[in-house]
Amino acid sequence: MSLKQYIKKPVLSALFSLGKLRGYAVGQEPIDMARVERIMVLQLGGIGDVLLIFPLLRCLRRTFPDKPLVTVTEYGDWLFELAPDLKKGITHQRLDMSTGYLGKLRQIREISGEGIGLVVSTGRGDGAIESSVVAWLTGAPCRIGFSQEGSRFLYTHTCDFSYYNPIVEQNLGLLQMLQCSSAENGLGLELVKDDEIEGRRVVEQNREPGGQVIVFHPFAGNFGELKSWPAVCYVQLAEKLIAECPVNILVLGSSEDRELWEAACPVGLKHKLINLCGEISFSISAAVIRNSDLFIGNDSSLLHLAESFGVPAIGIFGATSPIQILPWEHTSDIVCHKVSCGPCYLHQPKHSHRCQADIICLKGIEVEDVLDVALPKLTMSGRGNQCVLP
Repeated sequence: MSLKQYIKKPVLSALFSLGKLRGYAVGQEPIDMARVERIMVLQLGGIGDVLLIFPLLRCLRRTFPDKPLVTVTEYGDWLFELAPDLKKGITHQRLDMSTGYLGKLRQIREISGEGIGLVVSTGRGDGAIESSVVAWLTGAPCRIGFSQEGSRFLYTHTCDFSYYNPIVEQNLGLLQMLQCSSAENGLGLELVKDDEIEGRRVVEQNREPGGQVIVFHPFAGNFGELKSWPAVCYVQLAEKLIAECPVNILVLGSSEDRELWEAACPVGLKHKLINLCGEISFSISAAVIRNSDLFIGNDSSLLHLAESFGVPAIGIFGATSPIQILPWEHTSDIVCHKVSCGPCYLHQPKHSHRCQADIICLKGIEVEDVLDVALPKLTMSGRGNQCVLP
């Protein structure tokens, strides 16, 4: 653990304790939107977390079209290339979380310098307290966020966070006190033309005549050890799929994932398992997924892309809950191994992220469990030759 973590952990624990003492003293007076000039939406989590605020942003803009809207994330403008409608009329700011407390304070002051009247914070779990502190530092008189085990005391208005409802629905629930509601919880992703063309080119370039193309994403971002089915299992799954079907498999991931997959993939399979980790951008990865025949991956942002595009998809879940991660009406198939201790990570604050059961929720998933779900999906695909089930 770094010196920063040694300092940060007791500070956050103290804030949680203070919040539990003071949390229920917060009032829930109506917010006078006539006095709010600018609205900030704050989400300091991973890429998937930011994708899940897209419906909230559309709801805010539709309800308050005359209010300037700004988002604050770790990614800034580029991630919103997947939602061109959210690029218009919304300012997207990046908060560099690696700059330390003073650096973050300086950035927050610069971002909120023109005056923020309302902050809507979707922070939860490990980011619950930190997000509430950032919201408070903006100086906004109205601050809406989730109430989670003591994280509410720096907000002026809160909603309870549930461990048993989709996060995208709960994000929209934060807006109910603004008389702002929406039945549209889809991410509404749209590819720009050049990315769509390039993604289709990558897929077709790796499609054998009459064959099908599968996308693997054997990785996960934050707390990946609790969400990643072992890479060796993906390799074994690939061997069985290749034996059954005329398929090629594209492996997507970050530049950091590239060497991990190179080490896991046998030399004899590399012509069928094409490693694209770190070679293409996130938006082109999205286009590759959209043009593929099947997506298979862990709980990650790429699963959200496949779900949004309606691509046949299989989500492999371990410590996290598909009920939280995916919408109620999701089309992706879920593969998990039920254990008495899981799912253990439901975005609760101060989670240890350490497994005492050797991550049996992931290691207990057999290759055949995923194969049995994948083969029928490939037989139903309208592209290429279909697999013949035994």
